Amino acid sequence: MPATPAETDPSVCYRHPDRTSWTLCTRCGRTICPECQILTPAGVRCPDCVREEGGTVRWEPAAGPRPAARAKRTRRARSSLGEALSATTLPVVTIATGAIALILWILGLFTGSLPFTWLAAFPDEAWQVWRYVTSGVAYPSFGPVVVFVILSIGIFTFIGWSAERQFGRRRYLELLIATTAGAAAITVLAGGVAYGLMGAIWGITGAYLIVIWPHTAARNRVLLSIAIWLLVSVFLGGNLLAIVGGTLSGVGAMLLFRRYDDRPSQARRPHLIIAGALLALVALAVARTLLTGALA
Repeated sequence: MPATPAETDPSVCYRHPDRTSWTLCTRCGRTICPECQILTPAGVRCPDCVREEGGTVRWEPAAGPRPAARAKRTRRARSSLGEALSATTLPVVTIATGAIALILWILGLFTGSLPFTWLAAFPDEAWQVWRYVTSGVAYPSFGPVVVFVILSIGIFTFIGWSAERQFGRRRYLELLIATTAGAAAITVLAGGVAYGLMGAIWGITGAYLIVIWPHTAARNRVLLSIAIWLLVSVFLGGNLLAIVGGTLSGVGAMLLFRRYDDRPSQARRPHLIIAGALLALVALAVARTLLTGALA
């Protein structure tokens, strides 16, 4: 049976051709509107893919309950702030990460940039492995960095707001950690200082590009955005090593996730591979520091 125009047009929901959307099912790649988006542990799926995968999980629509279901709630439930700001729809990881980065930067203005000193990844302290993750929320509070800090946090929030729903909170969090740590490890390995959300921004963008690659219109839009962000990043003095490291980490992680999405018996394998790759990069960065110190 030939595909309908709605199923081939990447700008409209395949079930509701009158609704424009740019969110894709992470399994079949078709466009789905908010009513058809269903959050799963592997990201946003369409109703058909959820049905094909069986009913072993209690699926929650990404757009929240339908009007009919909402009408049946009790008055007490309707007044609940917890339901109004449901954790299944609010991108709490993105909001929390951006807020923490901003608060730490402001604190640095009054403490001589102590958060940056404690959390950024420095080549001389490569053995302090937690810094590869915490470097994402560390910004220096000295020098002309105000525009860079505000713009990078804003871009991260803009990208993460939809990416967290697209990928699912668990996968998004894994991508956030992997891309931040990967960008930091590559930067430190090259002798640079890793800080800020640049690696995460490019890593999440790279992961999203893998998801929408088969769809020409969506792919071209993202590639255009990438070109603009690259120019802005270079103009503002962004770390090119973080850009490369974050992008490679995001693309590699998403390729692994998609490879094993339909292999439930091997569900842990991509996580182990990603963890092993990150550990190897960190080990190389630590070894470089030790060798540099021994030769000095």
